[in-house]
Amino acid sequence: MGLTRRSTRIAARRGGFALACALWIGACAPADRGSSDPGSGDLAPGADAPAAGDFVERGPLPPVGDPRGGDATQIASLLVAPADGGERLVVGFARPDGLPADRVGPVRAEVLRERGVVRLTLPLQVVSAAIVDNHFGTFLADRAFVVRPLAGDSLHLDLHLRSPALVRVRALERPALVLVELRAGGDPLPRSAPAAQRVVVLSPVPGAARYPLTIEGYARTFEANVIAELRGRRGEPARTRTTAADYLAAWGEFRMRIERGPTGPVELFVGEHSAADGAEQGVRIELEIEPPSP
Repeated sequence: MGLTRRSTRIAARRGGFALACALWIGACAPADRGSSDPGSGDLAPGADAPAAGDFVERGPLPPVGDPRGGDATQIASLLVAPADGGERLVVGFARPDGLPADRVGPVRAEVLRERGVVRLTLPLQVVSAAIVDNHFGTFLADRAFVVRPLAGDSLHLDLHLRSPALVRVRALERPALVLVELRAGGDPLPRSAPAAQRVVVLSPVPGAARYPLTIEGYARTFEANVIAELRGRRGEPARTRTTAADYLAAWGEFRMRIERGPTGPVELFVGEHSAADGAEQGVRIELEIEPPSP
């Protein structure tokens, strides 16, 4: 079976026994059981788009889910299990009354290979999450985050890969599940996104950088306040701050920009100051910033 008994117990604690049973049955289902039409929805494949059922290395995948909508309004579980020689992220959904949903509306998926992330854009009807992140640490799957973006009303689900993988996405009905199927393969991934307890930085990655420096990621810092500071060996640090898109109901996307500051070897801090003692809490990234052109 795809899901272990331990995973089922975790699901039972987080989403109720009925949902745990639904996930057990859904994850062990045959490949064609209850699959929604993957060619329908907002991202109908074009001439160069991958065919339904193909594993892809990068770019958009055919959409899945019911284009007419569904009764799923909440993410109820995030589980990873071995499946078919690879791994499978099983995303479970609930209805407004907390019971397992029957169908999920249209879901768009994209492999952001340059970031090592598989991103699901969820239907507008999915407005909340009983679980907003999970750490897997398996061979292919690392972590998952439910993110409220700065632009748009749809929640994102970002699955961070731990090892190079090809990806396929399917949707099942009764119960409503989205399966992100991973098979080892493809080009090497970039370094994992630096992360702390309440901050994930997608960009920049450690190494060479230049101004203007764009800082992107998601956070659950206090009242969504996020600060960034660049410190070099000489001169004054460069500082900026912003407000993330959320911090209570989901991780909130943030974006900041530093126009100028120290060059050469620098340390970038992204996070917050502790309300208790003012200590820095967040992520530190070592960068080598090129001096501006003459």
